Amino acid sequence: MATAVASQETAHKQAEQKQNCFHCGDKCPSTPILYDEKEFCCTGCKTVYTILSQNGLKSYYALDKAGISPKLNQNPEQFAYLDNEELIAQLVDFTDGNFTRITFNLPQIHCASCIWLLEKLPHLFEGVQDSKVNFLRREANISFYTDKISLRKLVESLSSLGYAPDLKLESKNKEKKNSLPPNFLLRLGVAGFCFGNLMLLSFPEYLGLPIAEDEFPRFFGYLNILLSLPVLFFSGANYFKDAFYALRHKTLNFDVPIALGISALFGRSVYEILSHTGAGYSDSLAALIFLLLIGQWFQRRTFDSISFERDYQSYFPLAALLETQENNQKVIKSISLSDLKIEDIVIVKNGQLIPADGELLEGKAQIDYSFVSGETKPIEAKKGERLYAGGRQWGEPLRIKLLKTVSQSYLMQLWNNEAFDKDNNHLLKNITQRWGRNFTVFVLLVAFSSAVYWLFIAGWQEAINVFTSVLIVACPCALALNAPFAFGNARQILAKHLFFLKNTDAIEGLATKNAHLVFDKTGTLTTSTPKAVWVSWNNKKAELEVTEKQILAALSSASLHPISKAIYESVYEVGEGIIYDFEEKIGFGIQGKTKEKGKEQLWKIGNADFVNYKTKIENSQTSKVFISKNGIIKGYFRLSNPLRNGTFKLLEQLKAKKVQLSLLSGDNESEKSRFINIFGEQHLHFNQKPIDKLSFLKKLTSKKTESIFMIGDGLNDAGALKQSDFGIAISEHQEQFSPACDAILRAEALPKLAKFMKYARQTINVVRLGLCISLCYNLVGLSFAVSGTLSPLVAAILMPLSSVSVVGLGIFMTWFLGKRL
Repeated sequence: MATAVASQETAHKQAEQKQNCFHCGDKCPSTPILYDEKEFCCTGCKTVYTILSQNGLKSYYALDKAGISPKLNQNPEQFAYLDNEELIAQLVDFTDGNFTRITFNLPQIHCASCIWLLEKLPHLFEGVQDSKVNFLRREANISFYTDKISLRKLVESLSSLGYAPDLKLESKNKEKKNSLPPNFLLRLGVAGFCFGNLMLLSFPEYLGLPIAEDEFPRFFGYLNILLSLPVLFFSGANYFKDAFYALRHKTLNFDVPIALGISALFGRSVYEILSHTGAGYSDSLAALIFLLLIGQWFQRRTFDSISFERDYQSYFPLAALLETQENNQKVIKSISLSDLKIEDIVIVKNGQLIPADGELLEGKAQIDYSFVSGETKPIEAKKGERLYAGGRQWGEPLRIKLLKTVSQSYLMQLWNNEAFDKDNNHLLKNITQRWGRNFTVFVLLVAFSSAVYWLFIAGWQEAINVFTSVLIVACPCALALNAPFAFGNARQILAKHLFFLKNTDAIEGLATKNAHLVFDKTGTLTTSTPKAVWVSWNNKKAELEVTEKQILAALSSASLHPISKAIYESVYEVGEGIIYDFEEKIGFGIQGKTKEKGKEQLWKIGNADFVNYKTKIENSQTSKVFISKNGIIKGYFRLSNPLRNGTFKLLEQLKAKKVQLSLLSGDNESEKSRFINIFGEQHLHFNQKPIDKLSFLKKLTSKKTESIFMIGDGLNDAGALKQSDFGIAISEHQEQFSPACDAILRAEALPKLAKFMKYARQTINVVRLGLCISLCYNLVGLSFAVSGTLSPLVAAILMPLSSVSVVGLGIFMTWFLGKRL
């Protein structure tokens, strides 16, 4: 018996495949293309099938989703313009001559199988290294090697799969704006027009007016059906398409119950009109779809007006050093990235990011593109070569002329790269997603159960009415939108208070109660510009010479480290000299070369080990930074490190809340007595090199008993920030940026850190409240719908209002709580 059933199913499937294209599911012509015992509607579908089968990816068809029927390129020269090097430079996000990264706009992306196929590109085409899809933006970010596959070949290959990129050069320098779906306003207009006319035709029915001729009610009924058709098949088509895609994937989305409700109303109306047993519900059907579209429009307008992602970029703490002319003199000033323009000249110092694609005008470039490509080995670039946004300079300052405008969204995308992700478990996010998946199943069970009950109690008319009301009134949107918008608004509010989170998921990491905070000292707890006083060696010379000050000014200005800035402040008044071969040894010091009377001189600024000073340093209340020339100690700068305002108050607040605190510092123990009462002697760690800090964080995070926070300056502490469960980079100057962190905190806002952590926990509670309210709304709405006291029309009005109200509550509560920061 089982064999017979299986044979029948196989035969049925084969018969179905003979009618439809095996790849895209469209009807085949009378003479289909045969290949591998399968029928295809066109050569394009056959080509895609061949590519997939040859690469062992036939499991694509197991997704039970029809593929896209590609329009094969009949003109082999259509993409010949992609061989132009200048054009390629404008299109790509990054290239080092071989490894290339580009973002394609692919409007054909519409379902999970599209994502699956596009992210399998490395298996399909040799040379493609990685492919990531952004479904909401309909974009694919693809990395590939040009020595194996050219950009033109890549585009042609995508086109052969049915995903021809939408290549528009003008869009490369413009920020994308939110917009309504295609034809949305037209669909809304058609629904409104038909709804109005159906209301007019139904007035006699509403008012109970007698009509002498029987032909008029029948004629009006037929007109009602006619006017319902464009509403159903055009205005409401997307609900059916999305529901169909979900069912083909053997999943249930939010559109499934809506599509069932619309179908029930239409079927009931057609039956009553054709059987002359009633006037039908064509007006209710049109009103339902019209109100659903109005609700969708209202949601989009409301959500766009409170959009946190768009506004957040304006708060993103990045600036650049712009070179300008004032009074015929060169002036370097800090400027927001959003104010940079093409042709502007920017200065990129050691450790800084290149803000936008540009041409190297001056300087020895050693560019680390690990932020972009994952390749950590610095790439040397020469004068006139192109440098790409996101690269980090290691070495002397560079002068760069911008060739593109700054894309903060691109830099944000890099910051959210998977390479910097941490395996943190976001419990609330997981709960929300699980509720959203199971909610539709629950609603369908309630709808069918209620329909069966009312079918036996009051007849099929009432059963359909209840069935439709249950499907429409249930609002899973509130469940899905509650957390993203509450978190998003909280993220924007924190940004206004100079605390910039990497993404909304970071709020859950910040809200943890069982936290262990590890602080760096210099540039974090202390000011980033300590006082530097020169002390000559053995008191042989009380003051530095002018030329020596100029060399030290040039050397220290090339570094972003707080100590370098302090030294620069003490010597810059005499101007800067000329140095070359600048190098910074993280955790040790900086060095550079000069020419004196034709001879090369090596200058170093750093700790005792860096300048090879062997004598033991006595403990004191100040730190020392040594200066050497050609290996000979010339003296040192004595540094005083005043604490930031409010630092001790913050530490005392955290200690009072029984938060575990630790201190890591690269300095000596000269300031141990200052911190011992707060941290405790066993939690004070001095003389810590970057590798020591990293090892300390690895040891703490391996225990998994508490959430480890690292708060550092983002330069020496980059490894520790990435190793921690939650890394916070302290930014004194907006030109600094560390991609390894989860958040950037402006130095002046550090005393508010305890408040920020409390606010994050309050935001979590707001989201939980929203989930409870949404659940209560749905239970109350379903109870009225199940009891037969709620019409589909009222349900259609309540559904969008519920999601807007829950989201609005989350926005208001996070705003209200944020007023206390």
